[in-house]
Amino acid sequence: MRRFFVFLVSLTLVGSLFSAPAYAAPSFQSTDGGNVDVLIQSIGPTDSLVGFIQSLGGMVNFQYHNVNVVAASIPADMIPEIVVYPGVEQIEKDGKVEPGQITGLSKDSPVPLVVEVESSPDVTLEAVDISTLPEGYSNFLLSGAANVWQDTGLGEGTIVAVVDSGTAPNVCLSHAVVGAPGFPDGYNATADGVPATSNQNYFHGTHVGGVIASNCALTLPETNPVYQAITAYIPYTTTIPVLGQAPFAQLYPVKVFDTTGVGSPTSVILDGLDHVLTLKNDGLLDIDIVNMSLGGGTLWDGHDAYQAFVDALTDSHILVVSSASNDGPIPNSVGSPATSFNGISVGALDYAVSSRIFYEYIGLTYGLGSGQSLVMRPTDETRVTNFSSRGPLSDGRASPDIAALGLWNFHAGPNNELRWAGGTSFSAPTVTGAAALLNAYWESMGSETDPLVLRNVLLASANPNLVGEPWQDVSEQGFGALDV
Repeated sequence: MRRFFVFLVSLTLVGSLFSAPAYAAPSFQSTDGGNVDVLIQSIGPTDSLVGFIQSLGGMVNFQYHNVNVVAASIPADMIPEIVVYPGVEQIEKDGKVEPGQITGLSKDSPVPLVVEVESSPDVTLEAVDISTLPEGYSNFLLSGAANVWQDTGLGEGTIVAVVDSGTAPNVCLSHAVVGAPGFPDGYNATADGVPATSNQNYFHGTHVGGVIASNCALTLPETNPVYQAITAYIPYTTTIPVLGQAPFAQLYPVKVFDTTGVGSPTSVILDGLDHVLTLKNDGLLDIDIVNMSLGGGTLWDGHDAYQAFVDALTDSHILVVSSASNDGPIPNSVGSPATSFNGISVGALDYAVSSRIFYEYIGLTYGLGSGQSLVMRPTDETRVTNFSSRGPLSDGRASPDIAALGLWNFHAGPNNELRWAGGTSFSAPTVTGAAALLNAYWESMGSETDPLVLRNVLLASANPNLVGEPWQDVSEQGFGALDV
């Protein structure tokens, strides 16, 4: 199950910081008195399979254009006939996938799950010189991204498909969100009728987009608890940068979760990925990276329908980055699509400075006073978060592949409200942003994106010694902490 943790700071933002095998029939249980929703993989084209499904009284929900997979609702007692149909390779349940489930604090906690601060006329936005920013707090500094911005053009030229709940062009992302021919507002795979760029969408996908490509900064009065919490540890002025890993990268929204933020069938996620493949293969939009901060359980790591799509995306020169899930610390808890071969699965790290600033803010805001940061986070080591899913996978592979900041990412939502949020949902886009920088550099040298080389470079350069000794096992952190 997907979980993340979130606290909301409501502040108004304006402007921009920068200028411009043999298979046995599975057992399925019907949920509607007879039919089951399944995903069917075929060795070859699926036209005849679609006709066969319909002849059995089944309904085809999706016949994907770029991968030989069909999503269908079929009578449960017809499963054995589907299994032996020529070309059918595998059948799996069309399970539900979550973008994240808010959790963490109990309802009885003195600290609400969502923390709001009233907007103020003295909260404004202004540009700052990136060279004057102090080292420490911000994620783009923790990852080392800022050290390569000059060489990588801040990610300019890279296009990332954010497969999520939609990505709104808020103040911090107005420069980044792009459409495609025939899809000026991105793509909505759900049935809710709300465009993928709407500010009515669930915040998750916009926050993810901010982690990748945010480009703005807050100016706060010294009396503001956000300012006080940050400057307790970092010598910022009253201007606080709110930057992504690759501030000049572009984001194409692929909406696969409706405005409620509840889960969607895997088939809907795959429809979003099929759309990405169509755009790329037809030369409509040169997407370089797909970010999926989502997932769910799988019974066959690296051999499900997601794997078929990840293979197709890789063949089309697109790197796939996925969150590992938040079901740790038990082993073998990494969810799909992060279990796929050739993509990157990302676990979550807890950096002391990031957590201390957040806890200081909570203390200042809820009457606990200053100093809560050291009560809640007394030691300095970087940790793998307890919730971050662990490997190994069921086939023995190590996982996750790499780890990045998962507590607490500070970015803006669809209506310019600011949040601290945690979970592997926000670790994945940190790595995606890093990949966007390296891809931009690669392409500036005249080379086409090679997702496998990009993946290997990121993993080989990770720091295995940054986290404390208790978390240095490969099943905890993979190759190590992201180091751009």
